[in-house]
Amino acid sequence: MSHEQTATGLRRLIDQPQLSMRLLSASERPTMRAVEPRRTNVSLRRSISQAPKVSSRSSLARSMSTLSASVRRVVDDSFELGGMLGVQARAAASARRSPLVVALSETRFTAFCRCGRGRPLRPLSRPKNLGHSAPCMELSVRIEHWPITGAFAISRGRKTEAVVVVAELSDESHRGRGESFPYVRYGETPDGIVASIESVRPALQRGLDRPGLQRALTAGAARNALDCAYWDVNARQTGRRAYELAGIGKPAPLVTAYTISLAAVADMAAAAERAAWRPLLKVKLGGGDGDDKRIAAVRRAAPRAEIVVDANEGWNASDFEHHIAACADAGVTLIEQPLPEGRDEALARIKRRLPVCADESVHDRASL
Repeated sequence: MSHEQTATGLRRLIDQPQLSMRLLSASERPTMRAVEPRRTNVSLRRSISQAPKVSSRSSLARSMSTLSASVRRVVDDSFELGGMLGVQARAAASARRSPLVVALSETRFTAFCRCGRGRPLRPLSRPKNLGHSAPCMELSVRIEHWPITGAFAISRGRKTEAVVVVAELSDESHRGRGESFPYVRYGETPDGIVASIESVRPALQRGLDRPGLQRALTAGAARNALDCAYWDVNARQTGRRAYELAGIGKPAPLVTAYTISLAAVADMAAAAERAAWRPLLKVKLGGGDGDDKRIAAVRRAAPRAEIVVDANEGWNASDFEHHIAACADAGVTLIEQPLPEGRDEALARIKRRLPVCADESVHDRASL
């Protein structure tokens, strides 16, 4: 059932001359107050404890005209509130038509509406799926700096800290967190990513959901951070694991690679020796003519570890066969992104003794 169908059903259900009901519009929604479910009935009963008694045979219009024009929360067992339901009721004195305006949040609700004079309560159960309409999200975004022990170096440069952008989404009850790493390689900066995330703040406050996010931002660090935050908050909202929401099986433990940064031959050998107990090492190459010596030294330092090599676009078509031969001699399992992006066609002409995989050359399904 759609949101519009629900609203229509509510209007038809209680469309009496004396009573009307409507859902608040988006512009009115900020005035709503969240009602804590366990305290709702008690507090609302108190709010009308001094209101005139209304018999089933009395006129609803006459009884409501005796209420003050100020806002009152009107409820007895006619309303059962669930979850993060926000309710606000207002009675206005009118001789012919006294509208009772009840605001229901878009998260979830169960309501019982009295229809006409002397009629029994009729239940209105909430729709089973309101997932098409995401709750309004509050956004917080920040830049974090994480020092690296020593340094991390690849063919394109060296760094001593990891700078990440953290985005958090909150629906006031649940908070989801995501982060991303801005890549200078693709023209991204931390401040630029923050600005991109901030650009969708108004849309988030209007109820932008995760599928809508894919259209609102292009692929990159900004969308990645928000996408991760959405998976997190949606999992918390539903009480389900993210993999369940994604419709995939329960993840199993996997072996991950420990990286040996690009450095001098002796330094890389020492780092490999310290990590020799690990089952899988990822060795950064692409540093020039010394790569054959680097990979040989790493293998001697870690004779039992499985090794994969990542050249980060550091080789070219003229030296690739030399490097792949050195890697094969060292028992390397796989070579990642040996050539610069856009020059992969050379791989079709070069004899490869090892499997080659792409990184920088593949960004989406189209480039794949």
